[in-house]
Amino acid sequence: MAIARKPLMILGLAVGFFLAGALAEKAATKDVPTVQKLADARVTAARKAYEETALLYREARTRDVDRIYLWSRRWLDAQRDAAKGKADEEAAYAGHWNRMKAVEDSVKNRLRSGAAAAIEVPAVEFYRLEAEIWLSQARAK
Repeated sequence: MAIARKPLMILGLAVGFFLAGALAEKAATKDVPTVQKLADARVTAARKAYEETALLYREARTRDVDRIYLWSRRWLDAQRDAAKGKADEEAAYAGHWNRMKAVEDSVKNRLRSGAAAAIEVPAVEFYRLEAEIWLSQARAK
């Protein structure tokens, strides 16, 4: 009789381990953020980095327009990844274009007052034109 119980005991242990593993996996996935939550958090992080970089530029604590572009572009990419449809995607492109237009206007004003280098103007013009092309393409889809 002891021999007959052994396979049942092994089977019982195997089922127990399987159920325990399944319950542990279900509990672990409950705490894992969804992809959408992660994507939304990425949008927020990029927005904050952009805003801080733009503030540094406005306060003349940096002259790095490339960094402003970089964070605007990262914000755009994060918004596109988090988009729930065509309207969200188009809004992301429009936001990037608006930011690049504002930076271009700011650089031109700073150049007139002597606070910007001449090279900054064609750089931000390039960024604005790129954003305008992307926005036009997004609207055409």
